[in-house]
Amino acid sequence: MESARQRAARGAAQAASALSRMLGVGAGGALSGRLALAIDPHILERAGRQLRSILVTGTNGKSTTTALAVAMAAGAVVTNRGANMSFGIAGALARARREATVGVFEVDEAFVPSVAEALRPSLLVWLNLTRDQLDRALEVRRLSERIAEAASSIELVVANALDPIVVLGASRFRRQIWIRPTSTWTDDAHACPRCGGHVSFQDGRWWCEGCGLASPDPDWWIGDDGNAHGPEGMLSLAEAPPGTFNRFNALAAAVAIGALERRPVADVLRGLGRRRLEVEGRFEYWRVLELPGTPRVMTMLAKNPAGFDALVELLADWDGDVIAQLNAEIADGRDTSWIWDAPWERIAPRRVIVCGRRVEDLALRLEVAGHEPWQASSLREALRRADASKPIAFVGNYTAFWEANASLRALGALRDTTLAASASARAVP
Repeated sequence: MESARQRAARGAAQAASALSRMLGVGAGGALSGRLALAIDPHILERAGRQLRSILVTGTNGKSTTTALAVAMAAGAVVTNRGANMSFGIAGALARARREATVGVFEVDEAFVPSVAEALRPSLLVWLNLTRDQLDRALEVRRLSERIAEAASSIELVVANALDPIVVLGASRFRRQIWIRPTSTWTDDAHACPRCGGHVSFQDGRWWCEGCGLASPDPDWWIGDDGNAHGPEGMLSLAEAPPGTFNRFNALAAAVAIGALERRPVADVLRGLGRRRLEVEGRFEYWRVLELPGTPRVMTMLAKNPAGFDALVELLADWDGDVIAQLNAEIADGRDTSWIWDAPWERIAPRRVIVCGRRVEDLALRLEVAGHEPWQASSLREALRRADASKPIAFVGNYTAFWEANASLRALGALRDTTLAASASARAVP
């Protein structure tokens, strides 16, 4: 039975969320969670333990994988949208429908142990670990140790078999389901996380030349054909969002839901095509109605070298202009030196229109990479200068990405689902 504190927390959270939406300042996830926790400090335990839950963590792909899992789950699901610390999850629980039986929550890496202790989830999806927000985030090996502390609260982990830092930490859990992507960012993993020796990568496997730590045999893997392979044979991932990295995210989500609901992964994947996937503006296509030529824009988020590396396959053969925006707010990390490790050289030399609070830093990086950057004072100016006859790719780091979504709405942009479908099919082999 719901306590008086829970009812009060639920009411306050729902009111805060409604007010945030009315004022156009977001869904109110963080505010509603802070209010809920202030009224009922034990709401995570009281409400969360009534659900069968999945936690999703990692440096890249948390939001997409969480959205994919929600889309494939059966029945009513409680989930958070972007607010991935304790108060964001508390807000989601306080606003949840009473009939919900499943929870799928993306969790900031540093908060995994405390959230796991409170919720006692059924399993953890651990996608990757790479450097991020260099001025304030923990070093990746320390983060791995922190996440591994959740092994006392969670029995099963669905983990990336190609990331040595993840493998060492995930090995502390009682049960593992290993998934091998087609490729991975390896620049943060050439030193063994156990002994410091050199790690070699070859043909989808890795091993430490010092202590013998090596990639585990995968339970599921993504083949060169782009399909999933595993105990159920070959399964299509054609309904995943653009990019082979999103095929890994989709498979991880499907395996997790299959384990939670005791359903075949093939059956879980069939649910992906039946619901429209929304990932907080990621890989959305827009038509900007208020600008000449009604430019068409695809929005992408890249906040660290690994995230940009994953987008290269989409940008390398992009036929239109690219707009790149770089900010350096607290949420981004003040240190933007990561742009020098992002592989802009792997994209054919082209005109790139740059904007944002660190526009000069980004312009210099692109010049060194062989591109011809044009500087713009705003996204609106960048869109006016871009060639509107072809789709435009927008890439921004964290706050730049959210600013772009807000700017597009202010310009009367509408989502273009027809363009998204055709472009997704074209971008993913």
